Amino acid sequence: MRRIPPLPAVRVFEAAARHENFTLAAAELGMTQAAVSYQIKLLEERLGAPLFLRRPRALALSEAGQWLSPRVFGLAARLSGEGLLLAVALVFCFGFSYLAALAGLLNSFRMMKLKDPPKSSAAETVLG
Repeated sequence: MRRIPPLPAVRVFEAAARHENFTLAAAELGMTQAAVSYQIKLLEERLGAPLFLRRPRALALSEAGQWLSPRVFGLAARLSGEGLLLAVALVFCFGFSYLAALAGLLNSFRMMKLKDPPKSSAAETVLG
């Protein structure tokens, strides 16, 4: 059975390969440089080959990284292209119906609480 690499690691590889810099990739993805490095390490372990040549103050794609990067870039381009349609299917079941009814009931209750309170309070009615 083929094991698909973790998609977050593939996304991180795409940014790191494009920038050839873990710090810039981290900034783009909203992650730390250590998290990027960890995701790359996971991907390298899964693939069984180093994807980057790590040198002091320099980073370059290895032979495996050079092979993988155009494929990942192509995939990223196809996924981010216009006209991409993401379909979500819901299976209706008792739990879904129950939660929908509960959400409607809670929303109705919330709307009742938001309405203006009566001008006279209960205390004024009893005392007055």
